[in-house]
Amino acid sequence: MTRWDAHVYDTSLKYVADYGKELVDLLNPQKGESILDLGCGTGELSREIAKSGAIITGLDNSESMLEKAKSKNGNIKYLNQDITSFQASEEYDAIFSNAVLHWITNQDKVLENLCKALKPNGRLVVELGAKDNVATIIGSIQELIKEEGYPIKEVSDIVFFPSIAEYATLLESKGFWIESISQFKRPTLILDGVQGFINWINVFGIILFENVPKDIKPKLIEKAANSMARKLEKDERYFADYVRLRVVARKSN
Repeated sequence: MTRWDAHVYDTSLKYVADYGKELVDLLNPQKGESILDLGCGTGELSREIAKSGAIITGLDNSESMLEKAKSKNGNIKYLNQDITSFQASEEYDAIFSNAVLHWITNQDKVLENLCKALKPNGRLVVELGAKDNVATIIGSIQELIKEEGYPIKEVSDIVFFPSIAEYATLLESKGFWIESISQFKRPTLILDGVQGFINWINVFGIILFENVPKDIKPKLIEKAANSMARKLEKDERYFADYVRLRVVARKSN
């Protein structure tokens, strides 16, 4: 399985896009608006936004995800680029991003690029992992790797899970003013039981196993998934301990 497996993303991990539909409502796209879907993945939310009549550009750095997106949404423009090096060829009315920005540790560069890509007063509507996001899941992985005698990866080297205060300060320093910002817990049902946790690790958490030898990695991943299942079981179902940060901001004039 490649890390960004389009099929797994659309099946076992489909809750990512399902929850993102709430964010589309917050975006409130209008007919004729130009909107950048940052980290569009397999294009599920690009398609939702396009129903409004807005003109969508999807951007992602995974070729396999974009191939799947194009197969479902052939009339939408897609760009295979990394946002840290993205130089927009046009200014957008809005930028939308669901469950993507926390994967980018160089937030200064990202927000500078996004601000440049917006029209004056253009809006930024994003949701990302917040402080303590998936803390039980990450803790289970790190605890196991440490027990096995391998060096653990520091979370701050991999992802960016900010508090409200931290992210608000960063946005304002990069030329945005904030309309709304909120942090909330969202226990998220993991589909397919223990296999769902294995899928989660292979797509979202595999980098945490970077210091584990390749030949024993599958066994440790399965062991970590079982540990997560024990800790996160409720009424014979499993809920990942997601904590989200949701933001609506505008580019200062």
